Amino acid sequence: MTVWHLLKIVGVGLMLLLAYQSVVSLQKRLTPLSLFADPAALPSDLDDARVHFQPGGEDCARDVAALMGEATARVVAAQGKPFAKEPIVVVYTSYGDYGRSNGYDDVGILATARSGRVLLSPALCHEDKPKLKKVLTHELSHTHLFGWRGVIAERPPSWFTEGLAVMISDGGGAESVDEKEALAALKDGYAIKVAETGVWRDFNSIPFEKEPKPKGEGADFFRYRQNLAFREAGLFVAWLKREQPEAFAKLLTKLQDGAFFGEAFKEAYGASLGQQWLKFRDGAKG
Repeated sequence: MTVWHLLKIVGVGLMLLLAYQSVVSLQKRLTPLSLFADPAALPSDLDDARVHFQPGGEDCARDVAALMGEATARVVAAQGKPFAKEPIVVVYTSYGDYGRSNGYDDVGILATARSGRVLLSPALCHEDKPKLKKVLTHELSHTHLFGWRGVIAERPPSWFTEGLAVMISDGGGAESVDEKEALAALKDGYAIKVAETGVWRDFNSIPFEKEPKPKGEGADFFRYRQNLAFREAGLFVAWLKREQPEAFAKLLTKLQDGAFFGEAFKEAYGASLGQQWLKFRDGAKG
């Protein structure tokens, strides 16, 4: 066998490997709506057709329906325009079905928003029901932003989308870390890293300048880390809005129109993200 033939074989092998990886990646992204039945086909609550539920979830669906008016109003008021399309909320009673549908195959996640659907874990109907209102509002914030932005536009960094949702929901998604604790962590150097781009799929992907320490023996460190990251992001987003409300509104409008985050931020604020982050950090140390 000549060297040329060997190189051709290696090249074909690499092409096949890349093609396989692309198919696997696409399959993971499309799992909830292409490999399983659309959850919107489930029965809906008679009082609010946007709320759907699995068998046995009728009572919880009614509770969700009762919260929809206030939750959607908060999101619309904060993001400055109505939903591009009415959101669909799905109440699951099966942890297995929920894990397969939420895109992460993780039943520990309380809720997620995908393709205009807010998927709620069975836990929100039981042991985590006190969190239902804020978690619902948090996920509706994601649904609103990406409903306008579309699926083709590059996603904004996760610290911004999560921080926005935490701010709008009054702490949803960051329940185990309050503002005082987050500010103390910032002062101690356990600050998130903000950037114009970033991984958005993994809840634990928001990086820290210095990794936080476990919060006591037996505590769920990954959940604590996520909550701390979300709370710090929420504080920064709230600061951006409070300091320059007109610039913040302009930023949101541009993001809803599909603009790249870095360019939209500089045009809205007339300063770089890094400059604004340093101002926030200096104020937080005060």
